[in-house]
Order: sequence, then structure tokens, then C-alpha cells
Amino acid sequence: MAEFADPANMNRSIRRIETAMGKLSAEMISLAFRENFTGAVDEGIPVPGTITGSIKVPLPPGRARLVQSSVSTRLLESLLSALVICSCASWWLVGGGRGEVLPVDPGSVAARMSLFTGSHLVEKLRTEGKRGVRDEKLRLGWWEKDGRKRYGIDIVQR
Repeated sequence: MAEFADPANMNRSIRRIETAMGKLSAEMISLAFRENFTGAVDEGIPVPGTITGSIKVPLPPGRARLVQSSVSTRLLESLLSALVICSCASWWLVGGGRGEVLPVDPGSVAARMSLFTGSHLVEKLRTEGKRGVRDEKLRLGWWEKDGRKRYGIDIVQR
């Protein structure tokens, strides 16, 4: 008892008491919520197993057991397998983690300015010496110039 009262052993005493309380609580819960199977139990319900024959499981009278058919099990397994195969295929098709989906970071200033590369808008600003356009209508999309297609922002021809 002197060991518990000593201030130097306070943390050790607290750990020991918490350990004992945890074990005691687990035993109390186990006793309070455990079902009593000592009464009359029927002969058992056959449960399909992976071994030949069936396993007898003792259950209290009136208690049902859920059994899943092998057909639905195989169907769910095949759907899950198809999902995994499709996920792997899509990951591989978009570059497999090699960063081939987007050539550049779309949030960078350089990537945003590259949308103006080769556009009529830049040519117009350069030739007229303007700092911006107010009366022009701009569109983001596919454009063709000199037989080459590009994706970017340009002036819509009226």
C-alpha cells in the first residue's frame, strides 16, 4: 500500500489501476451481454462449407442463420474482378502514373499564356500596338491556321 501512496510511483500506479479497470470492464461486458447457450439446443442446422459434406452448427431454437448461395457469391466476385480489371486498364491507358496525361501544369502562368500562342489575337495586338481588345469576341477551342490545328484562345471571326 505504501507503494501506491508514494508520489514517485504515481504514474506507475495509475497505469496499473487503468490496466486492471480495463480487464475488469471487459469481463463485466462479456458477462452482461453473452447469450446463454446452455438451454435446449436443437441438433444443428446444416451449413454448406467448402469441405465435403456440411458442418453442424448448434443454434438455439428459433434462431435463424444466414446462408448465401454460391451463385450470388460467384457473381459478386466476378463483378469485383471486372472492377479491378477496368481500374487497372484505365490507369494504364492514361499513362500509368508517368505524368503523360497533362504535358504541363494547367495552373501555371506559362500554361495559361500558351493558350494564346499562334493566335490572331496576339498578331492583332502586336501589329496595332494595343494593350488589349474590348470590341472583339474571344473563344476557347480548336483553331486551324496554315493547315495546323491548335487548342487555345483566339478572336471569333464575325
